[in-house]
Amino acid sequence: VDVYPYIAWKEGKFVFRKQPLEQVMRTIARWYDVEVFFADEAVKSILFSGNVQRYDDFNRLVGMLEMTGGLLFRIEGRRIYITMDK
Repeated sequence: VDVYPYIAWKEGKFVFRKQPLEQVMRTIARWYDVEVFFADEAVKSILFSGNVQRYDDFNRLVGMLEMTGGLLFRIEGRRIYITMDK
């Protein structure tokens, strides 16, 4: 059993192992106190894996997610709108 994703918070990291974007963004939304809106239900099921420093700049985190998943993130205040990159 890989317990690292469950204990990584002690090292200040987010660790995702093949998790749906909806779950990833739920974690991120709680940490950064933002609201997330998905333009398409299919976007929610895109799987992500990776390790990210928890204290990294939020825009850097969003940029990394955009690069790995073919997604566009539009940030308006405390709201994030996620769409597929076409």
